[in-house]
Amino acid sequence: MKWIMILTAVFTATTAAGFSAAAAKGAGTERPGPAETVTIVIETENIRGEKLKRHIEYYLPEEIMPQHILEDMEGFEIKHDAARDQFYLSKEVLFGPYETKRFHVKVKNVWAVPIDIVTGYVRNAAALNDQLKGTDSAPTAEILFRAIKDDADIILGSLETSESAGGYMVTFRGNKKRLRMIEDNLDKLRGLRKSIRKEETKKVRKETVRNIVLMIVAFVVLLTAFFYRTWSLDSTKGNAG
Repeated sequence: MKWIMILTAVFTATTAAGFSAAAAKGAGTERPGPAETVTIVIETENIRGEKLKRHIEYYLPEEIMPQHILEDMEGFEIKHDAARDQFYLSKEVLFGPYETKRFHVKVKNVWAVPIDIVTGYVRNAAALNDQLKGTDSAPTAEILFRAIKDDADIILGSLETSESAGGYMVTFRGNKKRLRMIEDNLDKLRGLRKSIRKEETKKVRKETVRNIVLMIVAFVVLLTAFFYRTWSLDSTKGNAG
């Protein structure tokens, strides 16, 4: 699946007057779910009636690394801005009078949130919540489970929403925060279950110790009774003799 994204090109401070980036356009989509690739279309325009040679730069979205670029970069070099800690594309371009140029760069869709991970988190949370029912931690577990479910519903709902490319990135960044919240709440549920297991283990140990003590006491009582009975019989025989 392909998701076409057209963004404004970003130019250096040396760009001459009369040379501008085209306005950013919306993004079309053919996806029922997250796309596998994104094609960044950098559009630039010479609004002057003369030839121009200019150096253009386009800063890649912060999530894009060099290894995410999948195909030919149309002559662009990929460079790193240490000050911004961000990669960008760089190229010298010759424009004719009033010429508009488009450059296509295909990248991996790093903004897709895997549905199976989200649904897996919900399943794990539901299982933990069920295990904690009937315990003192049940109310807290229910609150954590509901929070996980609500965040998961928001994430899954956003994957079905058709929106602009920029909006999709913003949604992804919001979803990334929600995923962290889900993971944190899931860890809290695991912590509650672990605490309950510790309490159950302590309870079993106490019950085991109690049973052992009772068995020892019973054994001592029986042994004492046996010896008393034996002594009593021996004493009776002695008196009879």
